Amino acid sequence: AMKDVEIKGYLIPKGWCVLAYFRSVHLDENLYDEPHQFDPWRWQNKDVNGNNFTPFGGGQRLCPGLDLGRLEASIFLHHFVMRFRWAAEDDSITHFPTVRMRKGMPVWLKRRKETQQKN
Repeated sequence: AMKDVEIKGYLIPKGWCVLAYFRSVHLDENLYDEPHQFDPWRWQNKDVNGNNFTPFGGGQRLCPGLDLGRLEASIFLHHFVMRFRWAAEDDSITHFPTVRMRKGMPVWLKRRKETQQKN
């Protein structure tokens, strides 16, 4: 702190360093039902962003598994893209209030083996 400051009744003296515990945001009962129960699907169908979802922490406390997670996701996506044929429905772009696809850009997938056998 650059000077003495009081936050919610707690005094933080000048010169102290305060570190935020990022993972505590995942325990907010206003955002997540039963946050203390193990539920790996708690984030499914939720509006998560960098303010309420920090699985890898941040700053000096950044999880060393972040790069491993990215690598695993890349490998999965590679195999997913290579093993399926993709067909997107015709869609158009709208620019208001944000740039997005009008229909949400639905995509149909078909396993490549099945597609190759039929041809």
